[in-house]
Amino acid sequence: MGKITEKEILEFISVTLNYEYLVHQTEIELESKIKDLKIDSIDFIEFIMLIENKYNISIDEDTSYGFKTIGEIVEYINKQI
Repeated sequence: MGKITEKEILEFISVTLNYEYLVHQTEIELESKIKDLKIDSIDFIEFIMLIENKYNISIDEDTSYGFKTIGEIVEYINKQI
């Protein structure tokens, strides 16, 4: 399997946030601030777990709470896979 692109990662994040947490996909861009997406801390941890399962990676708690934007999450995933 080839390297997954940042665009594909962003698409997964966008679809997941829309389906699981009813965040409108038009609100989700690399520059989007996580705090502006209005998902609570429990939902955020579940979201991180979905990412871990999808990409078979581990994101520790300190790292996950350090994410400020969607772009930071995409960049982290891209470096781990």
